[in-house]
Amino acid sequence: FILIITSIVPSLFLFISIKKFIIEGAWYDWQMNYDSIRVYDSFIVPIIFLAIYLKSINYKYISYIYPFIVFLLTLGLWFDGARAALLSVLMGLVVVFIFSKQHRKLVLGTAAVTLFSFAVYHLTYYFYNQIHDIEKSLNVIRTSSSGRWELWSYVYQKWIEQPWKGVGGNFLATTNYPLNHLHNFYLKLIFEWGVLGFIFLCWIFYQLKKVLTSNDVHIALKAGICAVAVDAFFSGNLVYPASQISIVLLLG
Repeated sequence: FILIITSIVPSLFLFISIKKFIIEGAWYDWQMNYDSIRVYDSFIVPIIFLAIYLKSINYKYISYIYPFIVFLLTLGLWFDGARAALLSVLMGLVVVFIFSKQHRKLVLGTAAVTLFSFAVYHLTYYFYNQIHDIEKSLNVIRTSSSGRWELWSYVYQKWIEQPWKGVGGNFLATTNYPLNHLHNFYLKLIFEWGVLGFIFLCWIFYQLKKVLTSNDVHIALKAGICAVAVDAFFSGNLVYPASQISIVLLLG
């Protein structure tokens, strides 16, 4: 609970950024992170499911502030245009909805709060466009791959030259490529470490299968693992130390 509460503190700065965006027309980085806003986006994916878990077991300190927690965390994802993180949260909620009739009402409530945060996000852009007479589209609806497809293709071409041993750890740091990691945990293991990486990946999937099929693990925590797994396909959630920590805590 303390981890969840401290994790929403950066989101409070969103309101300052929203105010300045509408009035001054400039968007200020509310996270104040160096280099990449995606560090926080990936960090809060497992945090959201820890909150869902505490809410589902009726933890007394979270009952009244749960909607506020979900609102703040998802509002940050909307404004960051964090499509991978949003997709991950959506897939996790689908898992809970499908496999737990008991918690479907909680899922629907969480989805409703998420839609409300989207409405706030949308209205912010609407007022910005009206005040400044600009037609600025929502950041989250961009359709590009943000360079991921080109990045994966580039490293794949290098990998096929030495598929057994791979291109080596942190390969992109040794090149002039504008992105510094693969934004895909699975391809990172295979492309950088070859056969050894593939074996390690198979071991990870085996361990996750044991957890996901266990009757001793709460469905909200299983959903959190699924969300992390989806996010790992598009982001650096297992590359950045901060998001690594939140994920390890969830797995623990």
